[in-house]
Amino acid sequence: PSGTTHKLLTDTERQARADEIAAAKAKRETAERAGHAAAARKAQEEWDKAPLAKADNPYLAHKHVQPHGLRVGTWPVPNTLIVPMLDDKGQITGLQFISPDGGKLYLKGGCKGFYIIGGPPRVDSDGIMRIAIGEGFASLATAHKETGICCIVAFDKGSLMRVGEIFRGKYPDAVIGFVADNDQFAKDGS
Repeated sequence: PSGTTHKLLTDTERQARADEIAAAKAKRETAERAGHAAAARKAQEEWDKAPLAKADNPYLAHKHVQPHGLRVGTWPVPNTLIVPMLDDKGQITGLQFISPDGGKLYLKGGCKGFYIIGGPPRVDSDGIMRIAIGEGFASLATAHKETGICCIVAFDKGSLMRVGEIFRGKYPDAVIGFVADNDQFAKDGS
């Protein structure tokens, strides 16, 4: 506005403000790391106590896929699948819960990682290592069923690039493809 004057900061004042901002950022990051660590511990505890899922789980049966090592729990409803979210060291950092009707929830505070279907990537008989990466468990379980290759669940489209970069770093010679969901015409989301 007209007539407003602005005071220029001295170098000392500018540095003091920069130091305040840096300190606030460091405090926020420390709290975030502590929250992620607590969520990872909770995720590991929940995973360890949950029994293995069976192929007759309602969601798996509806999708015509195998459990591939998932667990099953009772939260938020009975027969909820539990999918671990792993970091690049193979540690559980969070959990995804898939209810029998396909609803998905995540453990609060957990970090999104990935889940491997079909074991670690391996070189096929033709000398090529192939890896498929996509969003959801059922899509990737279907891709594995059809191809037999290692399939990686990234959980959402925002994680595809990050997960792709992790696997490119681990397996620089692999052929990596992305599996797209096509739910556009499905009335029941299958």
